[in-house]
Amino acid sequence: MPATNRNAFCLNIILLSFIPLSASDDKVPPDQLPKAVVASVMKRFPNAKLVSASKATAEGKSKFEVTIRNDGMNGDINITEAGVITGMEMEMPFEKLPQVVSDTVKAKHPQAPVKRTEAVISVKDGKETLDYYEVIVTVEGKDLELEILPDGKIK
Repeated sequence: MPATNRNAFCLNIILLSFIPLSASDDKVPPDQLPKAVVASVMKRFPNAKLVSASKATAEGKSKFEVTIRNDGMNGDINITEAGVITGMEMEMPFEKLPQVVSDTVKAKHPQAPVKRTEAVISVKDGKETLDYYEVIVTVEGKDLELEILPDGKIK
């Protein structure tokens, strides 16, 4: 093998050794979710339809992300195997954003079409707290994610 090919081969081996083996979450069919997960999601969102789910395990503990369809909008629910909701990203219409938040988007990117809007909510001890709004706009053909605090400041 010529030296240049050998060097490239060795470099590829070195680079591949740094790729994590469990980089993605495992998909879980919604009908195979733990009962506690389904019960908690359905208690919080009684009219929701479970769309998809994934499972990640860290330090021996399993966590799930459950995608739901509720009142015509999608949401991602982060939840423990025991059924404790820890966070949510809930899709919402741009028109429902607080005025100060929509004004920030319009001021920052006045001509950009809005692709998606979500409320990002953390949950601790059963108490939901709005952390920020995530607004995806399209600028020059590329999606740009804005994280805007409830007071209208960009995070």
